[in-house]
Amino acid sequence: MNDLELPREGLTSFDVEPLPAEPEPEPPAGPIPLDAFAVGIDPLDGLVVFSLSDGSVHGAWIRADAGFSADDVALAMREAYRTSLQAARKLAIFAAAAGERGQIAEPIVTIESPVQTALLKRIRAYVVATLFDASMPLGMARLCAGRLCAALEPELPLTELERLTLPPTAMQVTSSSAPTQASRPPLGMRLSMPLKPSHASAAEVEHARKIIAHAEAHLPDAHTVRLRLALRAHTSRLSLDHPETLASDTILRIETAVLEMLGIDRDQLARALTASKGPEGR
Repeated sequence: MNDLELPREGLTSFDVEPLPAEPEPEPPAGPIPLDAFAVGIDPLDGLVVFSLSDGSVHGAWIRADAGFSADDVALAMREAYRTSLQAARKLAIFAAAAGERGQIAEPIVTIESPVQTALLKRIRAYVVATLFDASMPLGMARLCAGRLCAALEPELPLTELERLTLPPTAMQVTSSSAPTQASRPPLGMRLSMPLKPSHASAAEVEHARKIIAHAEAHLPDAHTVRLRLALRAHTSRLSLDHPETLASDTILRIETAVLEMLGIDRDQLARALTASKGPEGR
């Protein structure tokens, strides 16, 4: 008597919309094109980012007439880097800070041949391989490779490759008579720890915004100006979108890079900024 019966007239099925079908998974994307990073570096033959674990290509740019593919580079350079890493591990046991071998034993590999120069640098779980024509001076090649790695570093996944961390060995560099170093960071960490940069003032930040906008307005291929500027100024592409995060010395490097790209001096730039119209020029 307490049960309520629902009317069944005209009901032959549940009045419920069917659930939408599950979308089919998209096929895995191919390597990310890195064409924008190679702009303005004429001796660059190839730029390849590959996974150190399996050698898969994460991103690549290869000159059209280079004669090799990104997969060829990843396969060969992965083996070269792993071999160099093994040698660095063995050398690390002689370091003063043996307890931090995992940090000081990461090699920066340089391979020179009569026709090409290759530089390899690890960024977390990936290795960045930059290949230059042999006519490129080695110092300039290292400078360009360092700037390319600095520009790529914030763009790569944050995954780490834990299994390549150096395991502890039986050989320990210890001495009961030596003073303990527990109260200070190990040698490898001290040498790699950057000095805290001076924070830029509001006026410097505003000046950075103006010169970046001025460069975009007066240089060809405006969509690549910030990337080229980041490479020249040895900073990240993302930092140029947020000048308030820049340090004073970084803003100075950015201004110097703008002067070089425009082919003018500081007086000419100051006059151009003063004469420019709009909110960026005021």
